[in-house]
Amino acid sequence: MKISNSYDTPQPFGQATATSANAGESFQSVLSKARTNASSAPATESPSTAPKDSSAKAKGPTALQELLDYMKKTPEQRMREAILKKMGLTEESLKTMPPEKRAAVEETIAAKIKELMQEPKEAEKAQAQTGKGAAQLGLATR
Repeated sequence: MKISNSYDTPQPFGQATATSANAGESFQSVLSKARTNASSAPATESPSTAPKDSSAKAKGPTALQELLDYMKKTPEQRMREAILKKMGLTEESLKTMPPEKRAAVEETIAAKIKELMQEPKEAEKAQAQTGKGAAQLGLATR
């Protein structure tokens, strides 16, 4: 016993078989009906863009916004924030400090940033010296 359907027989490219619901209708007429139905339907948010919780917007910035804000910052600004966080401070708390204490914290931050900026240079020097020594021993290959 063979069960046949419209997919059993090959159709020329671009020609689709009509279903019983819209038999005899052209694609354009079906498309225009679908557009009419879609435009008359009430607007709803798609599930992917609809917030899970209506209070989500009130909670604060999204992860995407936080990433974009982070990417706008210079490496020095990022380092400064990280150092402040390690010290348990924020820019706001730094602004409220007495001038003497704030100056001391600013000096500490500047010294740590300078130290962090020097680390890559020192690593390059060490690598260059190691490579130089290997070349003298005949171990370096190029």
